[in-house]
Amino acid sequence: MSYAIGNVIYGVPWTEELENYYNELENKDQDLYYSLPDKLGFEMLYSASAQIYPGYLGVSLAKISECNDVKLSDLISKQPTEKQKEDIRKQIEVLPQAARELMDEADIYIIWSSS
Repeated sequence: MSYAIGNVIYGVPWTEELENYYNELENKDQDLYYSLPDKLGFEMLYSASAQIYPGYLGVSLAKISECNDVKLSDLISKQPTEKQKEDIRKQIEVLPQAARELMDEADIYIIWSSS
Protein backbone atom coordinates (compact mmCIF):
# COMPACT_ATOMS: atom_id res chain seq x y z
CA MET A 1 0.00 0.00 0.00
CA SER A 2 1.32 3.42 -0.87
CA TYR A 3 1.02 6.66 1.05
CA ALA A 4 1.11 10.33 0.12
CA ILE A 5 4.34 12.29 0.31
CA GLY A 6 4.40 16.08 0.28
CA ASN A 7 7.62 17.30 -1.33
CA VAL A 8 8.19 20.87 -0.16
CA ILE A 9 10.21 22.57 -2.86
CA TYR A 10 11.33 25.97 -4.04
CA GLY A 11 10.94 26.16 -7.79
CA VAL A 12 8.22 25.44 -10.32
CA PRO A 13 5.90 22.44 -10.57
CA TRP A 14 5.54 20.17 -13.58
CA THR A 15 2.08 20.76 -15.02
CA GLU A 16 -0.20 19.14 -17.57
CA GLU A 17 0.55 22.05 -19.91
CA LEU A 18 4.29 21.39 -19.67
CA GLU A 19 3.70 17.67 -20.21
CA ASN A 20 1.72 18.41 -23.39
CA TYR A 21 4.33 20.90 -24.64
CA TYR A 22 7.16 18.42 -24.03
CA ASN A 23 5.33 15.55 -25.74
CA GLU A 24 4.40 17.69 -28.75
CA LEU A 25 7.94 19.04 -29.05
CA GLU A 26 9.27 15.65 -30.11
CA ASN A 27 7.06 15.78 -33.22
CA LYS A 28 7.44 19.49 -33.97
CA ASP A 29 11.15 20.18 -33.39
CA GLN A 30 13.28 17.09 -32.91
CA ASP A 31 16.53 19.05 -32.87
CA LEU A 32 15.32 21.12 -29.92
CA TYR A 33 13.70 18.11 -28.25
CA TYR A 34 16.91 16.08 -28.27
CA SER A 35 19.06 19.03 -27.23
CA LEU A 36 17.08 19.45 -24.00
CA PRO A 37 17.47 17.38 -20.84
CA ASP A 38 14.79 14.73 -20.33
CA LYS A 39 11.53 16.34 -19.13
CA LEU A 40 13.26 19.74 -19.45
CA GLY A 41 15.45 18.92 -16.46
CA PHE A 42 12.53 18.54 -14.04
CA GLU A 43 12.81 16.06 -11.18
CA MET A 44 9.99 13.59 -11.81
CA LEU A 45 8.28 11.82 -8.92
CA TYR A 46 6.10 8.74 -8.64
CA SER A 47 2.35 8.88 -8.20
CA ALA A 48 0.07 5.87 -7.95
CA SER A 49 -2.98 7.86 -9.03
CA ALA A 50 -2.05 10.91 -11.11
CA GLN A 51 -2.68 11.01 -14.85
CA ILE A 52 0.75 12.59 -15.31
CA TYR A 53 3.66 12.08 -12.98
CA PRO A 54 4.28 14.99 -10.63
CA GLY A 55 7.59 16.78 -10.75
CA TYR A 56 9.43 20.01 -10.19
CA LEU A 57 12.38 22.09 -11.29
CA GLY A 58 13.88 23.36 -8.10
CA VAL A 59 15.36 22.47 -4.78
CA SER A 60 13.85 20.17 -2.16
CA LEU A 61 13.34 21.92 1.17
CA ALA A 62 11.57 19.16 3.13
CA LYS A 63 9.36 16.08 2.83
CA ILE A 64 6.24 15.28 4.77
CA SER A 65 4.08 12.19 4.67
CA GLU A 66 0.60 11.26 5.68
CA CYS A 67 2.15 8.70 8.04
CA ASN A 68 3.68 11.26 10.40
CA ASP A 69 2.57 14.38 12.19
CA VAL A 70 4.01 17.61 10.83
CA LYS A 71 5.07 20.51 13.01
CA LEU A 72 3.97 23.43 10.86
CA SER A 73 6.32 25.93 12.49
CA ASP A 74 9.27 23.77 11.36
CA LEU A 75 7.83 23.46 7.88
CA ILE A 76 7.10 27.18 7.53
CA SER A 77 10.67 28.03 8.50
CA LYS A 78 12.07 26.13 5.50
CA GLN A 79 13.24 28.77 3.04
CA PRO A 80 15.57 28.62 0.04
CA THR A 81 18.87 30.46 0.21
CA GLU A 82 19.56 33.33 -2.15
CA LYS A 83 22.01 31.10 -4.01
CA GLN A 84 19.34 28.40 -4.46
CA LYS A 85 16.93 31.02 -5.79
CA GLU A 86 19.54 32.27 -8.24
CA ASP A 87 20.39 28.70 -9.35
CA ILE A 88 16.73 27.96 -10.09
CA ARG A 89 16.34 31.24 -11.95
CA LYS A 90 19.30 30.29 -14.15
CA GLN A 91 17.88 26.80 -14.82
CA ILE A 92 14.57 28.32 -15.90
CA GLU A 93 16.22 31.04 -17.96
CA VAL A 94 17.88 28.57 -20.37
CA LEU A 95 14.65 26.72 -21.17
CA PRO A 96 12.75 27.54 -24.37
CA GLN A 97 10.56 30.63 -24.12
CA ALA A 98 7.47 28.57 -24.97
CA ALA A 99 8.12 26.33 -21.94
CA ARG A 100 8.80 29.29 -19.64
CA GLU A 101 5.47 30.85 -20.64
CA LEU A 102 3.69 27.71 -19.36
CA MET A 103 5.40 27.76 -15.97
CA ASP A 104 4.13 29.18 -12.73
CA GLU A 105 6.37 31.63 -10.88
CA ALA A 106 9.15 30.08 -8.81
CA ASP A 107 7.93 29.85 -5.23
CA ILE A 108 7.53 27.36 -2.38
CA TYR A 109 5.19 24.52 -3.34
CA ILE A 110 4.12 21.16 -1.99
CA ILE A 111 4.35 18.64 -4.81
CA TRP A 112 2.37 15.51 -3.92
CA SER A 113 3.71 12.09 -4.81
CA SER A 114 3.28 8.50 -3.64
CA SER A 115 5.57 6.06 -1.90
